[in-house]
Amino acid sequence: MMIMKRYGYVAVGVMLSAGVFGGMFAHSAYAAESGNDALEFQKPAISLSQAVNAAETFTRGRAVRAELEKHGGQPVYDVEVVNGAKVLDVRVDKDNGRILAANVDKADHDDAGDAED
Repeated sequence: MMIMKRYGYVAVGVMLSAGVFGGMFAHSAYAAESGNDALEFQKPAISLSQAVNAAETFTRGRAVRAELEKHGGQPVYDVEVVNGAKVLDVRVDKDNGRILAANVDKADHDDAGDAED
């Protein structure tokens, strides 16, 4: 029951993220003036849902969280996927949907890798 509730929250989070990112890209000129680092991202060639689909296909799991964030100074999609008892952090290239990295997340909480947001 708890897992189903979590997936419900994820679906809402993904939809909200898509709306936020869509509005964010429409106001990219404002980013330069406001100094807001969240508005620095260039419009990705693939959508958040395409990145989620690529991560799920690659891992044969189910995405529970997805966001566009910076890793190594470059914006990439970071998708958390559950496959059985494993939680995987998958990085997806924002321009072509290629999987850049997939690592088992041993601790299912905000770890040092997510501290960059």
